[in-house]
Amino acid sequence: MEDRSITHQQKLVIGIAILFGFVLFTAILFAAAKGNQAILVHTFRMVSYHSPWIILFLLLCTLLLLRWTAVFSFLSCQFRTVKEKTGAGLVLAVFFLSFFPLGNWLKHHSLFFENWMWYFTLWVFGLSLTFLGLHFFTAYRAGFLDRIGMRCSAIERGLVGSASFRKEWLFIGILCAWVFCFTSAVSIWVLGGIPHVQDSVAQLFQAKIFSHGRLAFPVPENPQFFQRIYVVVAEGRWYTIYPPGHALVLTPGVLVGAPHLVNPLISAGIVPLFYLFARKIASLYVARLATIFLCLSPFFLFMGSGYMNHPTALFFLLLFLLCILHAGEMNPSRNRSLWASSAGFIFGMAFLTRPMTSLAFLLAGMIWFYFINKQNHKYWGRTILLFLIGAMPLAAFYLIYNAHTTGSPFLTGYENYFNGNPLGFGKRPWGPEPLGPKIPNEVVHTPIRGIANTICNLNALNYFLLGWPVPSLLFAFIPFLPWKRRETVKWLCAFSIFTVFLVYFFYFFQDYCYGPRFTFETIPFILILTAQGVRISLLYFSNVVTRSRRRARGLLYPLLLLFFFLAFGVVWVERFQEMGDAYWGTRDQITAMVKDCIREKDALIFVEDGDDYVALFSFLDPALDRGWIVAHDFGWEENQKLIRKYPEWPIYHLRLKETDHPAIFDTILELYDRQQ
Repeated sequence: MEDRSITHQQKLVIGIAILFGFVLFTAILFAAAKGNQAILVHTFRMVSYHSPWIILFLLLCTLLLLRWTAVFSFLSCQFRTVKEKTGAGLVLAVFFLSFFPLGNWLKHHSLFFENWMWYFTLWVFGLSLTFLGLHFFTAYRAGFLDRIGMRCSAIERGLVGSASFRKEWLFIGILCAWVFCFTSAVSIWVLGGIPHVQDSVAQLFQAKIFSHGRLAFPVPENPQFFQRIYVVVAEGRWYTIYPPGHALVLTPGVLVGAPHLVNPLISAGIVPLFYLFARKIASLYVARLATIFLCLSPFFLFMGSGYMNHPTALFFLLLFLLCILHAGEMNPSRNRSLWASSAGFIFGMAFLTRPMTSLAFLLAGMIWFYFINKQNHKYWGRTILLFLIGAMPLAAFYLIYNAHTTGSPFLTGYENYFNGNPLGFGKRPWGPEPLGPKIPNEVVHTPIRGIANTICNLNALNYFLLGWPVPSLLFAFIPFLPWKRRETVKWLCAFSIFTVFLVYFFYFFQDYCYGPRFTFETIPFILILTAQGVRISLLYFSNVVTRSRRRARGLLYPLLLLFFFLAFGVVWVERFQEMGDAYWGTRDQITAMVKDCIREKDALIFVEDGDDYVALFSFLDPALDRGWIVAHDFGWEENQKLIRKYPEWPIYHLRLKETDHPAIFDTILELYDRQQ
C-alpha cells in the first residue's frame, strides 16, 4: 500500500510557503485599503500598530515552524552540562532582549508606541525563514551547495589568503575611496551640504569662531536677533556649549569653504585605522571581513555624511587604542615612550570631542593595556606618566577655552548652559526656555529608564547597524556560546561595548539621530565580534552540519550576500527617503531655494519661523561683517536696529506658509522694504 504521509522535506516547503503567503496576504490587504498606498516594506509596521493580534498569530506560526528544523536539537546536543546550558541560555536571553521591544514598554507602557514591534516581527520572520532555509538546503540540496561553494571559494581566498603589502593597501584604498565618495554624495545631494541637527549647527558655528583665530566672540550689539539653541549669547561672550574638539577639526573645512567634506574624510580615515586595530587583535580573516562590514554599514556611512562629532570621536579613539596596543608591546624603551605620549595626546583630542564616551574608552584602553602588558609591570608607571604628559597640552587648552567662554576654567559650556550635569538619577534639567528642546524641562531619570534606554539602543543597533532582515547583532553573540569560551579578545571587545553602554545608562536622554548615536563608537567592537561569529559559524557548518568546507561556504556566504541585498532594497532605501525629506526637522529645500534666489555675496536675511532658522544659521559668520547674516524677525520697528547697521546691503524676508499636508509648504522670500 502506497505511503501518502507528508515527508519532512514537504513540511519544510509548506512552512516556507505559509510564511511567504501570509506576508503577501497582509501586503495586499493593506495596499488595497482606501487612501493607503503602503508597499511591502511598510507592511509589518502598519500591521504591528493597527492589528497586533495578526502579529501575535504570525509569531506563533513561526515558532511552530521552527520546531521542524534542527535548531532545538542543536541546542540540546551542543550544551550538555548544566554550566554550558546556563551560559548558552544567558547568551540567548540577552540576544532576545536586544531585539524584543521591552524598552518601549518600560518607557511608554506599550510595545506598539514606535516602530520597534514592526522590526521585531520582521526579525522573527527573517530568523525563522533563515533557519528553515538552512535546514532545507543542508538536508536535501547537498549537490546544489557543492556547486555554489565552488563559486564562493574566491570569496574565502580573498578573506583568508595572504597578499602582498601593495595589494593589501590597494584593498583598503578602494574601501576608503568608496566610503569617501558615498558619504560625500549623501552629504551634498541628500542632506544638501548643511548640518541638520542643532548640535552640528552649533559646532559648525564654533568652527567659524576658531577660523577667525578666536575662542569666543564678543556679544553682538543686538543679541536678541541671534539667540539660538546651544549657542550662548551672554556675559559679553558669544560661543557654543560643546567641547572644542570637533569644531577644531571642522575649522580647516571652514577655511577652504568645504566643511561638509570633513566628516566624509574622517570616515574614510577610520577605515584603515579600524583595519589595523582589527588586524592587531584578531585574525586576517576577521579583520578583512569586519572592515567590509564597516564599509557596508548604513549607520556608519550615513552618520559620516553629516556634521555630527561621532565620526571624529571614533577616529581619535581608534588611534588612541592603536597607540595603547603599541605601547604595551615588547618594543625598545624609546618607542614605548613615543607611543604612550602619543596615546595621551590623541586621547586628549577625543576627550575634547566627546568627553563621556572617551572616559568609557579610557577604562577599556586600560584593560587592553593590562592584558597586552601584564608580564612587564616595571613599565606600567612610566607608561601612565608619559600618557599624562601627552594629554597635558590639551587639558591646558581645555581649561583656557573654558576660562575664555564661561569665565571659569573648571566650568564647561555644557554645565553652564544646562545649569548642572545631566548625568545621574533624579530630575534632569534640560536647557533654558525658550531655547531648549521641546520636551519637559525636568525629566525624572531612574534605573528603570536607564535600562529602557539601553534596550532601545540595542533594538536600534539591530536595525541601523547593518540593516539585515535578521537582527544585525545575530553573529556578534555567537562567539559567547560555550564552544569558544577561552578567547580573550571577545571579552575585551564585550567589555569595551559595556563601558559605553554603562556611561549612557546614567544619561537620561536617548534618541535615534542617524541611528542610536550614543552607541556609534561601539561599532568597531561589534563588527569584530560579528566577523568572529561568521568564522565560527563557518567552522561549525563545516565540521558538524554539512561535513564539508565547500558546502559550508555555499551555505553561509550566499546567505550574507542575501542579507546585504535585502538591506539595500529595504533599509537603505528607507534611510535615503527619510534623510531626503527634512531630516531632523531641517528643510534643506529652503537653503537650496535661498542659494538660488539670493545672488548677492553680502545680505541680511530675516527669518520669521525659528524652526527653519536651524538650516539657515549655518550661513552666519560670527564677525557679522560679511556673507549672509541670518537674524530673527521681530517686526519692522524692532528690525530697524539691525537694518541701520547695513545701509548698503540688500534685506530679505523669509516666510513660510504651511499647507494642509505637513510635508508640503509655500516659501516666500522677498526683498525687505526699508521705507515700510
